[in-house]
Amino acid sequence: MKSKLPLLVLIIASLLFIYAFNKPNNTLAAPAKLITVKQADDLTKNFNARYNAMSFTLGKNDNRSSWYSIAELEEYIAYIKSEGASKNLNVDGIRFYFGAYGENDGSYSTMFLVPTVASETDSKDTKKIQPLNYGALGQPPSKTY
Repeated sequence: MKSKLPLLVLIIASLLFIYAFNKPNNTLAAPAKLITVKQADDLTKNFNARYNAMSFTLGKNDNRSSWYSIAELEEYIAYIKSEGASKNLNVDGIRFYFGAYGENDGSYSTMFLVPTVASETDSKDTKKIQPLNYGALGQPPSKTY
C-alpha cells in the first residue's frame, strides 16, 4: 500500500496557495479630500490669531476642538439615515457648525453636527432630524493639533 502522505502534502500546499492569493483585500482607497499633516499644522497655526482673540475676550483659554469616537459618529450616521428614510428625506451629508455655550456652561466654543438633505441646487440643513453635540473637549481645552 502506497503512502498517502505526498498526496496529503500536495492538497494542503494547494489549499494554502489558493488562500494566500485569494485573501480579501481589506485596504480602502484613500479619500479624495485628505490633507497632509503639514496642511493640518498650517490650518492650526492660521487659527491661532482667532483663538487668541476669542480667549482674550473670554478672559480664559477657549476650547479649540471637539472629539467624537468612531462609534458615536457611526451611530449618528446610522440614526440620520434611518430618520431621513422614515421622514422621506434624502439625507446626503452632515454640516459641522461652530457654536458657543452660554455663561452658565463655561462659555466654551463647541462644534455640533447638523444633517443635510439634497435639494435641487445643493445640500440644505434640516431641522426635521436632531443635531449632534457634546463631543469631548480637547484636554486641556487649548490642545492643538
